Amino acid sequence: MSETAPLPVRKPGLLELWSTARHAQHLHLRVLLLATYTHPSTPLTPALLSGALASAIHAHPVLALTILHAATPRTTEFARLPRIELAGLYCFHESELDLETLVSTPFDALDSLPPWRVDVVPRPADAGWDVAFSFHHGLMDGESGVYFHHALLAALSTPAPTSLDILTTLQTEHRELTPALEDLLPPASTWRTLAAISSAVLKPLTHRDTWTGPPIVTSRCKTSLRLFPLPRPDALRTRCRRESTTVPSLLHAAFATAILSTPTTPASPATTVSGTIAISLRRFLSLPPLRGTMGVFAGSISCRHDAADGLWDSARRTHAALQRAVNEPGRAAASVGLLRFVRDLETWLPARAGAMRGDGFGVSSLGVVAFDADEAAEGRGEGDGQGGQGWRVAAATFAQSASAVGNALDIGVVGVAGGPGRVAVMWQDGVLAREWVEGVVERVQAILGEAVEEE
Repeated sequence: MSETAPLPVRKPGLLELWSTARHAQHLHLRVLLLATYTHPSTPLTPALLSGALASAIHAHPVLALTILHAATPRTTEFARLPRIELAGLYCFHESELDLETLVSTPFDALDSLPPWRVDVVPRPADAGWDVAFSFHHGLMDGESGVYFHHALLAALSTPAPTSLDILTTLQTEHRELTPALEDLLPPASTWRTLAAISSAVLKPLTHRDTWTGPPIVTSRCKTSLRLFPLPRPDALRTRCRRESTTVPSLLHAAFATAILSTPTTPASPATTVSGTIAISLRRFLSLPPLRGTMGVFAGSISCRHDAADGLWDSARRTHAALQRAVNEPGRAAASVGLLRFVRDLETWLPARAGAMRGDGFGVSSLGVVAFDADEAAEGRGEGDGQGGQGWRVAAATFAQSASAVGNALDIGVVGVAGGPGRVAVMWQDGVLAREWVEGVVERVQAILGEAVEEE
């Protein structure tokens, strides 16, 4: 075997395999967390970035992995790359990044490069650098993107190396890979899995008045993307606390309200809408402790909203459903259990063409992230040594590929402590009309604006 040949580590778990199979068929491609880095005097250069990437790979073994035989799920494996050519993992650009194209681009060269990339572009007027970390959902979830940027920020904030040479090649070491989600947390009790199966089978029959988006289209997924800022994030969080709910739950209710109040063509008779909301399961996985661990450890629950519901009542009900899932993690992991009953993803996925979607939209929130260089380096006894005047992350954007066999509309939200919050809205090009999505977004912005006006 060649010294550079990938070394098999383990088979993917159910949730990991779901995303490796979708990517292989171009039904879901990349997840992305873009962070805006700033420094008062030091530019971000290839030499600095290459060294920081090497440090991040050493800190997180999943970053040294690739995926073998992804097109045939029964033989798919995760494998470690013993040597990585770092130049293939990052690119500096001169103009603004096209995020729609970025999240719609499949990963290639999987025999020699891990399925993640870093794209860097300077912001106008020397306002920092946008660093977009895009990655394969079969190896990492949205929260993993946060841990990547923590690792990158910590590495950039260590004392500058004496050499300014660009690091080109990295030799990786064998590191134990965290087991798959279902090996750490049984997805659900038997009755809860059966309930989820019943819901999946009966929903198209019993909820004909529920909007779940257009039927599934399994052609290669091209993503359309719409970004907008959260209005006055601190005031919005204060209002949500006063209403006994949270910003993600309010967003879920706001999108439900907007979808049901924005006419479709042809007009839809829907009076309810069903949507998912993602939940990190790391808090339940104590063996080993997973705080800061990159991987795929997320579940979701589904909530239905009625056109007659009040906004804040819907937001409180969504928050209550989330709290029940937090207290009973089997609820959020039940959908993972359903994958046990799919015998062959290779044929099952394309056969979904024309089928009804389970849910119309979904909200994934990374919360308000405290990107702090000193805190990121604290565990290593390091810091920028500049009294808080070193590398910082000033803003972030969380987006991903549309999911051809999933929600018709996906929403990603992230905020930065002391800074702005941003919302990304994604859908499959040609499945939803951009004009209709724009109408939904305008309505959501109006709802959020009204919410903070009273603060």
